[in-house]
Amino acid sequence: MNNNGVKKWIPIVLVFLIIAAFVLVAISPASATAEGKVKGKYPTVQEVLDAYEEEEEIVYYDLIDDWDDAGQEYDPELVMKIQRRLNEELKGVSGFSKLDVDGIFGPATGNAVKLFQYRKKITIDGKCGPDTLGKLRLSSNGVSAWPHYSPSIETELNKSTNGFGVCVYLKSNMAAFFRLIDGEWKVIRVIRCATGNYKKGYFTNLVSKTLKGDFKHGYITDKSHSYEGRWDVVFTAGDGMHAYLAHKRDGKWVFDDYDSLGTYASHGCIRVHPLNALWFYRTATAGTQVIVIDRECPYEVTHEYNSKLERIN
Repeated sequence: MNNNGVKKWIPIVLVFLIIAAFVLVAISPASATAEGKVKGKYPTVQEVLDAYEEEEEIVYYDLIDDWDDAGQEYDPELVMKIQRRLNEELKGVSGFSKLDVDGIFGPATGNAVKLFQYRKKITIDGKCGPDTLGKLRLSSNGVSAWPHYSPSIETELNKSTNGFGVCVYLKSNMAAFFRLIDGEWKVIRVIRCATGNYKKGYFTNLVSKTLKGDFKHGYITDKSHSYEGRWDVVFTAGDGMHAYLAHKRDGKWVFDDYDSLGTYASHGCIRVHPLNALWFYRTATAGTQVIVIDRECPYEVTHEYNSKLERIN
């Protein structure tokens, strides 16, 4: 075949290759159909429902409540100064709500401190030590202000009205679930989670609240919401504990990154494995106490699954 004959076939071959590429994309196991359904190596909603098994609650640990604020000086007057200055510094900043100047270093103040620290590019720990106080243009004579809204996990769990609660430990990216048994709080499940990527300005809010009213968002397939398969227990506006099997990012369907569990990777929500999310969704009722704190988790994980819905511990 001469060169002219070869050149004649080149456009035809190119058209064939382009068509073949589109066909491969269309049938790719990780692609989305026109309905927004996602198929592939990660589970479908039905597969999660089929894999889920009701199991008898087992007590894995006694409550470990190692909070110790000995030697931490707490000055309500200093906290009021911090709150006033934060209201000035963060006025109009997205994600900030004006603080009550009450001298109580509660969750709202702790969240505001983190946002301030992020904007000032200093260590993000939610505490007002010398560096943070300096950026706030406050002098404390060596006294630091620490969050005191949760002096005791047991104290917070006792606010539950149904004998069930969860504590999310942000420093470990883990969550422990508690059941009140014979007057004592026992740990019945410990899981990994992904929380707010604070280095990029996404924070998981500190919380201590009792769930009331409509706090569950069930499985939804909705292109307008850009996700498929979600079990969500809402803690605060825009925040909660959930899993969704797939969602749209930059216009493309992607699967949740299971490898991100145990890291700071979310936009503020508490992301967990679908089987753990489904369990919590079915177990939580009104009266459940929810606690989110900046502490290390003292327990080992009890329920961990992979993307094939296999339990691996």
